[in-house]
Amino acid sequence: MKTVETTSSGLFSLPIDLVEEILMWLPSRSLARLRCTCRSWNELISSGGFVDRYLQNAAARHSAPAKLVLTPLSKRHARSFHAPMCCRDCPRIIGARPCRGLVLFCRPCALTYSVCNPSTGGVLHLPPCHSEWYMSSAGIGFDSATGKYKVVQLVDPSSPKVVGTQCRVLTVGDDPLGWREPLGEACTILQEDHAKEGGCIADVDPVFANGRLHWTLTPKFLVCDTPQGILAFSIGDESFVTVPLPPFASADLDVCSSSVCVATNVYLEHVRPSKLLPKNKEIFAPAGTVLAELDGCLCMVRDLRHRRNMDLNETTMFEIWKLGTYETGEWSLDYRIDLPRGYRAAERLVTPWLVMPLAYVGGDPASTGGQRRKAVLLATTAHEAHVYDPEAAVLHRVASMSDDESRSCDAAFYLDNRLRLTLYQESPVQMDGMEHDGGDAKLIGYSILNSEQN
Repeated sequence: MKTVETTSSGLFSLPIDLVEEILMWLPSRSLARLRCTCRSWNELISSGGFVDRYLQNAAARHSAPAKLVLTPLSKRHARSFHAPMCCRDCPRIIGARPCRGLVLFCRPCALTYSVCNPSTGGVLHLPPCHSEWYMSSAGIGFDSATGKYKVVQLVDPSSPKVVGTQCRVLTVGDDPLGWREPLGEACTILQEDHAKEGGCIADVDPVFANGRLHWTLTPKFLVCDTPQGILAFSIGDESFVTVPLPPFASADLDVCSSSVCVATNVYLEHVRPSKLLPKNKEIFAPAGTVLAELDGCLCMVRDLRHRRNMDLNETTMFEIWKLGTYETGEWSLDYRIDLPRGYRAAERLVTPWLVMPLAYVGGDPASTGGQRRKAVLLATTAHEAHVYDPEAAVLHRVASMSDDESRSCDAAFYLDNRLRLTLYQESPVQMDGMEHDGGDAKLIGYSILNSEQN
């Protein structure tokens, strides 16, 4: 029977199955320390099989998310380029959900990324990708076939000599560690004429689901000859495909003249302008129409908060649509968030720029006779988190940035319409070169077990 030594002198040993069972119940930070005790424990805890079982076990024990993390903001400071601009968004976590416990940090002022494991405090600083960029969007994904993590960045370079959106990939663990072009064929949509005119990726973070990173294309791609909606990048073969949007996407676009839109300030505060068309007309899309990953599926949120000519008796604020298969590109309505407009708490979802679903909570048909509908955990750009209960049609606030945190980061300056709260996931994943307790990775934890009704 295979055993693992429990002391450096080998005075006694335990069966590996028993050791592994014990380790499964320890928090990730304890596992990070135990890796330093002996070589055999380090090999066991670092193995892909152990990490997979640990993540599965942790998910089974915590059927509902129990913690969130908040990125602490730095004091206002100048960017290292394009002076005299100030950095409003530094540092921040990219995305609302971790990838097997890992999150991607970005410091826009320094044009750098870091991979962080909030549960262990480990931080891996990545080499710079470009000297300067006009706009960039990046995400982290996992290749289950190779066990590799990859960071993918789409960049609109600031240099006029570079035309079109560029893609760069970094495989964590490569030696030397560096950025390169993707192995798959070049994505033609990134080089098309309307992609060159102001970029092609909407200003929201990509979403990792089904082994792919997904970006929302700007609304101008829905009014071209061949409408396109979502750009998907396969972490495995590093190729791009496009995915059509749900049927509501084109219907929700608004094409109007600038003068008409300026007259409706409330509407303008919650839409994304995309492109100036002939006769001084612009394309607008609801700001809250974003991608999300829920129960392992790619979903899209339909933002119904600020429609023109909206019925005052309408209660549906958001719809969540789920993608069936990539081959058919068919979507189905999966969930609705209904709150009466006169309900006091509804304002907490009406006002923020973005409302992002993080996870479904409860609603297990096996334990409820198939009657109870699942709740949903939501994060907003007001730096709050809520649980929406569809049975009672109420909203429970479960986390928010404290007054001390707001004052410490000069919150009035940081009204940047970015999500600050993300899900926390226990994970033993460790990478070569990781530093621990790095400054950028000091995340603030929130328990969502106790909530208050708004």
